[in-house]
Amino acid sequence: MAVNLTNPGNFIQYASAPIEGTAYDETLSRVQWSRNGGSIDYTFTSIDWSVISGALPAGMSLGGAFASSSYFYIQLQGTPTESGSFTIGLQCSVDWAEASVGYNGTGNTTSNASMTFTVDAPASLPNVDNGDGTGTD
Repeated sequence: MAVNLTNPGNFIQYASAPIEGTAYDETLSRVQWSRNGGSIDYTFTSIDWSVISGALPAGMSLGGAFASSSYFYIQLQGTPTESGSFTIGLQCSVDWAEASVGYNGTGNTTSNASMTFTVDAPASLPNVDNGDGTGTD
């Protein structure tokens, strides 16, 4: 038996775009796991994500990894110090162990995913005239 990882559509989902200069902590999801035959239960002894191509924006990093339901998740966190569009390749590597009575197999499997995301520039505020005749604040 084994654990399979799939990434339908080869993308990672995130709910909101980071904003330059603003703290960000978002859960990314999309790598799905499934059993390769049978109904054996598994425990995941490690879930590691790494950037394998491209680069995260300055000030951002990958955080904690966890499994829930049939997906593996990773946190994207930090305070980006630059705005723009970023494309990165991620790899999810999972060590697993069979947890059903009578089974003692272990293994490792990996899946690659890619994502493009945008770090938005902060909203600019309009200049306010302070009344000194210079037209500036």
